[in-house]
Amino acid sequence: MLFATCTDIHVDDREPVLDLISGLFCQLYTDKGDISKTLLQQLKEKVMALITRVRSNMKPIEHTEFDTALLRQRSLVETVFDQLKICVK
Repeated sequence: MLFATCTDIHVDDREPVLDLISGLFCQLYTDKGDISKTLLQQLKEKVMALITRVRSNMKPIEHTEFDTALLRQRSLVETVFDQLKICVK
């Protein structure tokens, strides 16, 4: 993880993404709830890839073995984040 930001509870999680990744060349790994057509278009303009599982109403996406392995590790990362949230309370 290179950068992090804290936002209000009423702020959409997708809103600060472009500020966080400005000046970077990267691939973003996220859950399928963070997909939006606007965000995908903005990332394409910046030549960045959003790697995620697809929703049931989306066309299947082919991922490399590396990307698939990283997507499988998301649950571990989410568990750590959940534990951090509990500690902060």
